[in-house]
Amino acid sequence: DDEVKVRVLTGSRTVVVSYNTDDVTVAMNLRVPASYPLRTIDVAEDEASRKLRGGIREDQWRMWLLKMTIMLFSQNTTLWKCVLLWCGNLARHFSGVEPCPICYSIVSPANQRLPEMRCQVCKNSKFHSLCLLKWFKSAGNNSCPICRSPWY
Repeated sequence: DDEVKVRVLTGSRTVVVSYNTDDVTVAMNLRVPASYPLRTIDVAEDEASRKLRGGIREDQWRMWLLKMTIMLFSQNTTLWKCVLLWCGNLARHFSGVEPCPICYSIVSPANQRLPEMRCQVCKNSKFHSLCLLKWFKSAGNNSCPICRSPWY
Protein backbone atom coordinates (compact mmCIF):
# COMPACT_ATOMS: atom_id res chain seq x y z
CA ASP A 1 0.00 0.00 0.00
CA ASP A 2 1.50 3.32 -1.09
CA GLU A 3 1.13 6.40 1.05
CA VAL A 4 1.96 10.00 0.21
CA LYS A 5 2.31 12.65 2.90
CA VAL A 6 2.58 16.36 2.23
CA ARG A 7 3.71 18.77 4.95
CA VAL A 8 3.91 22.53 4.52
CA LEU A 9 6.51 24.29 6.65
CA THR A 10 5.42 27.91 6.43
CA GLY A 11 8.39 29.32 8.36
CA SER A 12 10.93 27.96 5.88
CA ARG A 13 8.57 28.18 2.87
CA THR A 14 9.11 24.47 2.22
CA VAL A 15 6.79 21.70 1.08
CA VAL A 16 8.00 18.26 2.19
CA VAL A 17 6.57 15.35 0.22
CA SER A 18 7.21 11.79 1.39
CA TYR A 19 6.31 8.60 -0.42
CA ASN A 20 6.07 5.39 1.58
CA THR A 21 5.66 1.90 0.16
CA ASP A 22 6.24 -1.32 2.08
CA ASP A 23 9.49 -0.67 3.98
CA VAL A 24 10.85 2.17 1.83
CA THR A 25 10.27 5.87 2.40
CA VAL A 26 11.66 8.56 0.09
CA ALA A 27 11.12 12.27 0.40
CA MET A 28 11.80 15.52 -1.39
CA ASN A 29 11.71 19.18 -0.43
CA LEU A 30 10.24 21.95 -2.54
CA ARG A 31 11.54 25.30 -1.26
CA VAL A 32 9.68 28.39 -2.44
CA PRO A 33 12.01 31.42 -2.36
CA ALA A 34 10.76 34.69 -0.90
CA SER A 35 11.27 36.28 -4.32
CA TYR A 36 9.09 33.71 -6.12
CA PRO A 37 8.23 33.88 -9.07
CA LEU A 38 11.39 35.84 -9.89
CA ARG A 39 13.45 32.92 -8.60
CA THR A 40 12.65 29.28 -9.23
CA ILE A 41 11.42 26.76 -6.70
CA ASP A 42 14.27 24.64 -5.37
CA VAL A 43 13.59 20.91 -5.82
CA ALA A 44 15.88 18.80 -3.63
CA GLU A 45 16.13 15.37 -2.09
CA ASP A 46 15.29 15.24 1.59
CA GLU A 47 18.56 14.65 3.44
CA ALA A 48 17.03 12.06 5.79
CA SER A 49 15.98 9.78 2.92
CA ARG A 50 19.17 10.14 0.86
CA LYS A 51 20.59 6.79 2.00
CA LEU A 52 17.26 4.96 1.77
CA ARG A 53 16.35 5.60 -1.83
CA GLY A 54 14.82 2.17 -2.36
CA GLY A 55 17.03 0.97 -5.21
CA ILE A 56 16.53 4.05 -7.37
CA ARG A 57 19.74 4.80 -9.25
CA GLU A 58 21.37 8.18 -8.59
CA ASP A 59 21.17 9.26 -12.25
CA GLN A 60 17.49 8.35 -12.46
CA TRP A 61 16.70 10.16 -9.20
CA ARG A 62 18.56 13.30 -10.31
CA MET A 63 16.78 13.24 -13.67
CA TRP A 64 13.37 13.10 -11.95
CA LEU A 65 14.27 16.12 -9.81
CA LEU A 66 15.66 17.97 -12.84
CA LYS A 67 12.47 17.30 -14.84
CA MET A 68 10.41 18.71 -11.98
CA THR A 69 12.61 21.81 -11.82
CA ILE A 70 12.26 22.33 -15.57
CA MET A 71 8.49 21.86 -15.39
CA LEU A 72 8.17 24.41 -12.59
CA PHE A 73 10.48 26.91 -14.28
CA SER A 74 9.51 26.78 -17.93
CA GLN A 75 6.19 25.02 -18.37
CA ASN A 76 3.96 27.02 -16.03
CA THR A 77 3.16 23.88 -14.02
CA THR A 78 1.76 23.78 -10.51
CA LEU A 79 3.56 22.25 -7.55
CA TRP A 80 0.79 19.68 -7.29
CA LYS A 81 1.32 18.44 -10.88
CA CYS A 82 5.01 17.98 -10.15
CA VAL A 83 4.22 16.06 -6.96
CA LEU A 84 1.83 13.81 -8.90
CA LEU A 85 4.47 13.14 -11.58
CA TRP A 86 7.06 12.29 -8.91
CA CYS A 87 4.63 9.97 -7.10
CA GLY A 88 3.68 8.31 -10.40
CA ASN A 89 7.34 7.65 -11.22
CA LEU A 90 7.92 6.19 -7.75
CA ALA A 91 4.80 3.99 -7.84
CA ARG A 92 5.73 2.53 -11.19
CA HIS A 93 9.38 2.14 -10.22
CA PHE A 94 8.43 0.09 -7.16
CA SER A 95 5.98 -1.98 -9.22
CA GLY A 96 8.78 -2.91 -11.66
CA VAL A 97 8.17 -0.64 -14.68
CA GLU A 98 11.46 0.27 -16.39
CA PRO A 99 12.20 3.92 -17.24
CA CYS A 100 12.59 5.24 -20.77
CA PRO A 101 16.34 5.06 -21.58
CA ILE A 102 16.21 8.45 -23.29
CA CYS A 103 14.69 10.64 -20.56
CA TYR A 104 15.13 8.30 -17.53
CA SER A 105 11.50 8.90 -16.53
CA ILE A 106 8.84 6.27 -16.15
CA VAL A 107 5.94 8.67 -16.54
CA SER A 108 6.49 11.13 -19.40
CA PRO A 109 6.53 14.71 -18.11
CA ALA A 110 5.07 15.88 -21.43
CA ASN A 111 1.95 13.70 -21.65
CA GLN A 112 1.96 11.52 -18.49
CA ARG A 113 2.21 8.29 -20.50
CA LEU A 114 4.28 5.20 -19.82
CA PRO A 115 7.00 3.95 -22.19
CA GLU A 116 5.33 1.78 -24.82
CA MET A 117 7.51 1.74 -27.97
CA ARG A 118 9.98 -1.17 -28.26
CA CYS A 119 12.61 -1.83 -30.94
CA GLN A 120 11.67 -4.88 -33.02
CA VAL A 121 15.33 -5.86 -33.50
CA CYS A 122 16.98 -5.67 -30.07
CA LYS A 123 13.73 -5.80 -28.05
CA ASN A 124 15.41 -3.80 -25.29
CA SER A 125 13.73 -1.24 -23.09
CA LYS A 126 10.53 0.56 -24.02
CA PHE A 127 10.60 4.24 -24.98
CA HIS A 128 8.13 7.12 -24.73
CA SER A 129 6.85 7.95 -28.22
CA LEU A 130 7.66 11.66 -27.76
CA CYS A 131 11.20 10.82 -26.64
CA LEU A 132 11.69 8.70 -29.77
CA LEU A 133 10.44 11.51 -32.02
CA LYS A 134 12.94 13.91 -30.45
CA TRP A 135 15.67 11.28 -30.79
CA PHE A 136 14.89 10.71 -34.48
CA LYS A 137 14.94 14.46 -35.18
CA SER A 138 18.22 15.07 -33.34
CA ALA A 139 19.92 11.98 -34.84
CA GLY A 140 18.74 12.79 -38.36
CA ASN A 141 17.56 9.22 -38.94
CA ASN A 142 15.10 6.69 -37.55
CA SER A 143 17.41 4.31 -35.71
CA CYS A 144 17.06 2.62 -32.35
CA PRO A 145 18.88 4.61 -29.62
CA ILE A 146 20.28 1.35 -28.19
CA CYS A 147 21.24 -0.92 -31.11
CA ARG A 148 21.20 1.69 -33.92
CA SER A 149 19.20 -0.57 -36.25
CA PRO A 150 16.52 1.08 -38.43
CA TRP A 151 13.24 1.62 -36.58
CA TYR A 152 10.25 -0.18 -38.11
